[in-house]
Amino acid sequence: TTTGDIDLEYFSGFFEKLYGEPLDKALDRDGLSLGRLLNNLGLAREATLNLAGVMLFGRNPQRHRPAFVIKAVSFVGNDPAGDKYRDSQDIEGCLRDLYKGTISFLTRNLRRLQDGKGFNTEGDLEVPPAALEELVVNLLLHRDYFISAPWRVMLFDNRIELISPGALPN
Repeated sequence: TTTGDIDLEYFSGFFEKLYGEPLDKALDRDGLSLGRLLNNLGLAREATLNLAGVMLFGRNPQRHRPAFVIKAVSFVGNDPAGDKYRDSQDIEGCLRDLYKGTISFLTRNLRRLQDGKGFNTEGDLEVPPAALEELVVNLLLHRDYFISAPWRVMLFDNRIELISPGALPN
């Protein structure tokens, strides 16, 4: 990888939000190259992006790490060996895109409960959004990045299974 693999628009927005000034202005003021800045932030080594740089700000991380994709399936019933499913999707992109895509998949496939609301109102998700957010963040961050396997999201009628490759540390 190179600094050319960075989603510069996304990284610039992140930098400005974090440091309060535009990226190009900061680079000019300090006489830094983008590569040097990425090195200083721990996102690259020399001119090569590290895994954090690719997964956080890469334009197409799956080009370099094809297994870092989320395989999501919404099954009919409760059997993972079943051959019928409602929806399936391979979710790709940087961590931001993986997060948004997984939340979208889950909210699209979870049932909505009326829960005492009026007939013409949209029901509440059967799993609270705050719980979904926590589950998806944990799925993405607590994986073993040395294992070449996809994340898995499986939605059944009676449960959600989120599989993050690897095991808990000792």
